[in-house]
Amino acid sequence: MTVELEPDDVQAALGHLVHQFSESLVFLRELVQNSLDAGSPEIDIRCEFQPPEANGPDEADGPGGPDGPGGPGVSIIAVHDYGRGMDREIIDTRFTRLFHSSAEQDLEGFGHLGIGFVSVFALRPDAVCVDTSRGGENWRILFQRDQSFHCIPRDEPGVGTHIQIFRTAKESDHAAMVARAREVLTSWCRHCTAEIRFEGELINEPLDVDALCSVRHTGEDLEVVVGYPRDGRPFYGFYRHGLTIHETREGYSDGVVFKVDARSLSHTLSRDDVLHDDTFHRTMERVERLIQDDLPAMLLRRIEAQLQAAETEEPEETAETGETDETAETEEPDETLDRYYRIGAEVIGKRQGRWPRSSDGRVIFRTVHGRVVTVRELQESTDKGRVYFDETPSPLTEAMVDAGQLVVRAAESSAALHALGSWLGAPPRPAHAWFCKPVPARSDDEATHWVALRRATWRLVQGDDNPITEVEVAHFSREGNDHPQRAAITQSVFGELTAFASVKAVESIPPDDPCALVINADHPLVDPLFDLATAEPELALCLLLRLLGQQELLPPALEEVFTLRALAQRNRRLGETP
Repeated sequence: MTVELEPDDVQAALGHLVHQFSESLVFLRELVQNSLDAGSPEIDIRCEFQPPEANGPDEADGPGGPDGPGGPGVSIIAVHDYGRGMDREIIDTRFTRLFHSSAEQDLEGFGHLGIGFVSVFALRPDAVCVDTSRGGENWRILFQRDQSFHCIPRDEPGVGTHIQIFRTAKESDHAAMVARAREVLTSWCRHCTAEIRFEGELINEPLDVDALCSVRHTGEDLEVVVGYPRDGRPFYGFYRHGLTIHETREGYSDGVVFKVDARSLSHTLSRDDVLHDDTFHRTMERVERLIQDDLPAMLLRRIEAQLQAAETEEPEETAETGETDETAETEEPDETLDRYYRIGAEVIGKRQGRWPRSSDGRVIFRTVHGRVVTVRELQESTDKGRVYFDETPSPLTEAMVDAGQLVVRAAESSAALHALGSWLGAPPRPAHAWFCKPVPARSDDEATHWVALRRATWRLVQGDDNPITEVEVAHFSREGNDHPQRAAITQSVFGELTAFASVKAVESIPPDDPCALVINADHPLVDPLFDLATAEPELALCLLLRLLGQQELLPPALEEVFTLRALAQRNRRLGETP
């Protein structure tokens, strides 16, 4: 059967549809979509080049050509599916409808089948052959260069639909087309639900994202996977039956990657974006729930697993599948945990400190002494103002823990410290900058080195009308600690845990409430005074008094009294008259 056409009308109508395919080979995506809609479990795409000598004028299924050897040959692209195929009614009412009429209502009435096939003409083929079978009917539709067509009954039964596109081309152009076709199929069809083979090679990939951790929702008509990107760059993909509708790096939730495959998603008429209709918004509500609740909860599970793996030196396992986490296999555990903490700092920071639901019992840190810290404990200690950090355990941290303080294990400038600050909503407090637990000399030589300054100080304050009944020299911090500290403190009992903020000035202590004056041997301005005190104890003492006055441990009046007394002691020692 030959259908009579009005060529100008048909060409105008085709141009109206074909112009949207700026990349001519995108027609492969359209044909794959038609095959998926037809229920095909697999789709086979092959390319063939017939050199000039193989193109005789008697070729039945392809265009003949007058070119001799060395001239252009014929490039053939074949797309074969195993779906439901088409009978005569479908061919007339849907597949070739455009070629019967160019009426505007007909253009608007096209489904995926009609527009999908029209896309092959973006390649400007010389001929197109379509073999299809359904319900015992077998048909061949032959399209010429001018889009006129013949519908011919076939005797041979088939399965599904087999489309061949013929185009005159040089062999080099055919090779370039094959390479580009592979790129197009990989870009647009890699997540297809059916098996897609190109030149016999399977191109399908699971719907997944390159993320440090991710969560997935799978429903009857919807699959979503969201994660925190491994490279820190956002990415958002929308698919239907695994076919790419739109991929972008802008316009959605910062700091995440996601891919959405839903039957309800459609592309815009221009085919450069996903259609933002009601079904799209409902789908995105589900995506947002995953981003706001499930994904942060998964991050906490990963942090917990890494903390446990660091203690047992076993690979991390996911909470859902029990499979070994790939990141834990390719990175050191500490490095992976640091990356989780960096992400967590941003995530919880954006949530204004709000934790995911059902996360209270998750292990989020370890204390400086190795005990696990849950989200609930961290929150409770934060509310009471009892959260501090330190890198290594010490007598100070032991005393802080005994006093009910929470001391998290974290190093300066570490990812863990950054996360802790984000989750506290304030800069973390270093233990040694807020507390001290004076420690006596670590050796006899050190004690001897301190004697001169200690004795000079005691001679100055003893027997006076002040509460100081003891003078000691001690270490306030571990070696290498560079936090600024007090030059001295007062304590009710020497060696007890003391918060710097609670240190009382000498004048505020009742005379009948004895205290110890403890000099900080680790203070950078105190250390030189030990050597000076061996030759000039009173001068060393005057410098110490000045330092204590600057730090408001001594009021100006008392500092002046002590200074004059020290100078008088020096005069007496040297036998000089004031």
